[in-house]
Amino acid sequence: MKIKRAIRVTLLVGALIVIGVVLTNFSTLKQYAGFYQQVTRERVGAAVNLQPPAQKDALYVGSKACASCHEEIYEVQHASMHPKMIQDVTTTPAAIIADFT
Repeated sequence: MKIKRAIRVTLLVGALIVIGVVLTNFSTLKQYAGFYQQVTRERVGAAVNLQPPAQKDALYVGSKACASCHEEIYEVQHASMHPKMIQDVTTTPAAIIADFT
């Protein structure tokens, strides 16, 4: 009897946790919903260019250009696997981390 009760209590607690997570994520998504509704192609038209005029002629400068002002963010991102995800493995074979042997 004690085991069945423990299982029921565990399931109830698990369900409450899941409900809490879902409600928390729903409220977080809700705050961004207005923004995403504004920038859909259906709403603004497929021919509308949403890029700001100041960015029209902008060129990619790389993440190192941002490091001087955003050093901590740069270090965290640079130490992660994310920068290795977008490397050309034909020119940078070291970007392959997995052992496929």
